[in-house]
Amino acid sequence: MEYIFKPFKGINEINFGMSQRDVEVLEGETNNIKENSVYREIIETRNGVLYIYRNNKLIEIKFNESFDFDKNSIIWNNIKVFNDLKTIEILSNIPETKHSEIVRGVIVFHGIGACFSGFKKMKLIIEKELIFYSIERMRFYEIRVDKNKL
Repeated sequence: MEYIFKPFKGINEINFGMSQRDVEVLEGETNNIKENSVYREIIETRNGVLYIYRNNKLIEIKFNESFDFDKNSIIWNNIKVFNDLKTIEILSNIPETKHSEIVRGVIVFHGIGACFSGFKKMKLIIEKELIFYSIERMRFYEIRVDKNKL
């Protein structure tokens, strides 16, 4: 399956700001629901994709080790994200992505609302994870990079 990412909008027909019910109508029932009481978020898993909500609004879409990166493609700007280990290098050379430095394996592309984990100097070092986030979460990811520098 192809997942087409639209910066700060969503993936395919799933848009940030949708309710849990709206996502369920499009993606089917969840396999798993968890509550993160620290961040006051609800996390639902569907087909290996995590949907994160706050105040019943979708704020993040996360792909991690439970997602089959080999059988699926995540695409932004005609780039197959994570199907090529040079993806970080390619994205880093596009000015509009406004990337952070790689800190403790994490790099954030503030210009497109994407956070990659599992990298060191452009190479995959641990389990990969990709998070796409809404514009409302931008400050959270700016702080996350700053905290990781400590």
